[in-house]
Amino acid sequence: MTSIKESHYGAIDNVLATISGLLTLKMESSKIGGKPDAICMQFARDMYERDYNHTIKDLTSTFPIDFKRHGQEFWQGVKRFPDALAFDVEEEYTQLYMFCMANLLK
Repeated sequence: MTSIKESHYGAIDNVLATISGLLTLKMESSKIGGKPDAICMQFARDMYERDYNHTIKDLTSTFPIDFKRHGQEFWQGVKRFPDALAFDVEEEYTQLYMFCMANLLK
């Protein structure tokens, strides 16, 4: 089981991974004179997987649904147990996310 301190390091790692990815995207695009749509879409897809699938799976493995802290259920009240999202290109919100992220990255 991952400790809470390690979870915070995981969040920092996510920010650093995003910055690193954006710098790589900038360097790659400068070599070819712009940012092709395919590169922006792939980066957006990677961010989606990291933020809405892998990070949530890590969180739920660190704090399972039956996790207790100080004798109290961890997932109670406003803290509801999250479900990781699978990437589904047919889902309206996934399409909107991809469209917006790819445009922001250009």
